[in-house]
Amino acid sequence: MAKKLSPTRVRKRPRKNPSTSGHPSTSPPELPVFATPQASAATSFFALSELVMYHLLDACTISTVMALSHTSSYFRSLVKALFRVRITSVLEHFLGHLNVGNFFSLLEETDAAIGGSAVARVLVPPVIGAWMPENLNLYVPKGRVQDWEGFMDLVEYAAIVKQPGVDKRYAYATASHTVYESKTTPGLFIAISESVDECIISPKERESTS
Repeated sequence: MAKKLSPTRVRKRPRKNPSTSGHPSTSPPELPVFATPQASAATSFFALSELVMYHLLDACTISTVMALSHTSSYFRSLVKALFRVRITSVLEHFLGHLNVGNFFSLLEETDAAIGGSAVARVLVPPVIGAWMPENLNLYVPKGRVQDWEGFMDLVEYAAIVKQPGVDKRYAYATASHTVYESKTTPGLFIAISESVDECIISPKERESTS
């Protein structure tokens, strides 16, 4: 009669971490990009997941991005970060990194708005060799153009076109139009259009978008 063999238990040796002088590692490996003395492997994994999700969103169309932003607070925060990075990138193209903060402050102070191809650039997904606009269009309430003249000097833009009045096709909405060209990077322009009203959008429209 054949002898019944009992199963043999095989003890697995702990995997050694070469960086700990032969001592076995007791924690999962951390991702080197995110690893810090304070960060756990779980934190690193979450950071990587969020970064991957951000890049996935960055490749999506505007309709997909906006649809996802309505699904949860998590996606809303990612979409806000996405557009913040995109608009900052466009503004740095015209103003340089150090002037973006002052630009946003003045934009809010004067109740102005950005329009034109700069907005289009923010809304489209970036691709290899993506274009950058040559014109930054600003729409400023009536009487607030003077507030921007000092800023144009600060960022080294010179006025090349000044129109106290505009073509009658646009006169119903635009009181004046001034075009500035960069002194340091010829070919980059900032156009400031002054509204005929003291606000760009009506209080009712503002309330609906807040």
